[in-house]
Amino acid sequence: MSKEIEIEYPLSGEENIAANITGAYLLGYDIIKINGTSDSNTRLAVLLRNIEESTWLRDGNLDSIIALSAAEGNRFEMRFSVTPMATDEGN
Repeated sequence: MSKEIEIEYPLSGEENIAANITGAYLLGYDIIKINGTSDSNTRLAVLLRNIEESTWLRDGNLDSIIALSAAEGNRFEMRFSVTPMATDEGN
């Protein structure tokens, strides 16, 4: 059975997106969805490239980008899967 979590971006205050993704991974979520705004499509491309190069994230999809006003940036939806943690069943 699949466990999915949704993370809003940008985060408030001192929160860090990497910490939230890592926490979701450690809690056993296997699908992570990020909804948010970005001031640059280039930043979204870099985020997607980082997901593709990761050893524990896979199947990154940028579901949609909606152009808003210049002040608001671009609204996006991104979804990716998490590679299950290896278990040491021998101990």
